[in-house]
Amino acid sequence: MLFRQALALKSTSPELADIHVNNGRAAMQLGRYDEAGRSFRSAISLRPEWADARRHYGRLLTELGRYGEARTELSRAVALGDGDSDARALLGVAHARSGDFDGAITAYREAMHLNPNNTRALAYLVGLLWRLDHKAEALALYQLGLRDHPRAPMLHLGLGDILIASGQTERGWQEHQWVYHPDADAPPVTAFGEVLPQWDGTDPQGRTLLVYADQGAGDAIQFLRFVPLLAQRVHARIVVWLPAAFRNLFETLPGVAEWRSSGAFREASTGCWAITPLGGLPARLGLTSADSTAMYPELVVPATRYADWNAWIDTKRDSAFAVGFVWHGNIRHGGDVFRSIPVAQLAPLADVKGVTWVSLQKADARRPRTEAKLPFTALDAAPGLVDWAETAAVLRNLDLLITVDTGVAHLAGALGVRTWLLLARIPDSRWMLEGASTPWYPSMRLFRQPAVGDWGAVIERVRNELRGGSGWRRRKCRPV
Repeated sequence: MLFRQALALKSTSPELADIHVNNGRAAMQLGRYDEAGRSFRSAISLRPEWADARRHYGRLLTELGRYGEARTELSRAVALGDGDSDARALLGVAHARSGDFDGAITAYREAMHLNPNNTRALAYLVGLLWRLDHKAEALALYQLGLRDHPRAPMLHLGLGDILIASGQTERGWQEHQWVYHPDADAPPVTAFGEVLPQWDGTDPQGRTLLVYADQGAGDAIQFLRFVPLLAQRVHARIVVWLPAAFRNLFETLPGVAEWRSSGAFREASTGCWAITPLGGLPARLGLTSADSTAMYPELVVPATRYADWNAWIDTKRDSAFAVGFVWHGNIRHGGDVFRSIPVAQLAPLADVKGVTWVSLQKADARRPRTEAKLPFTALDAAPGLVDWAETAAVLRNLDLLITVDTGVAHLAGALGVRTWLLLARIPDSRWMLEGASTPWYPSMRLFRQPAVGDWGAVIERVRNELRGGSGWRRRKCRPV
């Protein structure tokens, strides 16, 4: 409020740049990205040579997936802010998300040279080395980093990913808890952290426990299976905070006393005693790797939605078999450069006969228009996917879904839809490093890159299996 009052004076004094930056940072924390951008640009116009303003703006552009602009702004911040370790680390992130891995590694190493205690730069570097399949080097660097910085949450988080990917699930879940740990070097990562304490596993004694979605849509869908288990094991009134798009599909989930999906965090937590993130439930409940295979509670797809999509597909299909496709995720995701497939690489699928392709790929204005459409004829279901219940209705009408690692993949798995998941060489840790199946979703097959970036081999295998049948053409009853 004070920031806005000061800005209302409409002064052009360079000293006002500080207020613009502070307002931008506050707006960014609250998710008001347009306001944040205006504030940072105003600060830069008042003090063009101020590295901090350009660093904050570059960080915002990176968060928004505008990586080319971010690299330009952060390069300028590095040039202006001699010795600015944080600007170099952020420049590395923008390089990495643009696919310039050599540039990213150079920037991370420069950041660490300037500030050996920049554990965020170290975590970025090691995480990238891991995704580039330098597994032994990454593990060694995590261990060395934690020896010198035992309370660095991002290093614990990265080590947890490696442990989970390697099959040491319980240890990995515990390492992940450092991002919420009160003794961590950085403040706990939670939007609700300033409102309520984190639940430490003690008996709530009937009080209200708020469970909130702390990561992306796929993570929320994956870990919602543990909410009924939480309700069984603790004496608490369970309130779940999720984006509104989830409500119509998940509101029948057992054990939930109340769903909340809107309002400020303080408002959303009204009447609650403590909070816990969905992604933290395995560690909070002391679950083992065997518990991760818990059957997903049945999700009820509204019958009218199912029928509408059934009619839509049947009137447009030109073959008996409907196959859905999703080829990229949210560009803002840190690993999107690894998980998403350039649409041109899907061209070999054009000669597969006997298939009606159904695109579930939502357009993204931050990507080239050419990436929004398959290089062969497909029905476009994306405009009608207004929430997760609508997406579920489409999925239930498919004979097969082929997808990269997105929220749609998790939803299909939760619904029991036959799914082929296309994975990077080093995927998200939940999919581990080997194997063609996953305990998380029994209806899913995993198609893995043989080498980093080699989507050609994956698509060729998919093409051959589609043409050969591979049992997927056995139509089954799709329950509603």
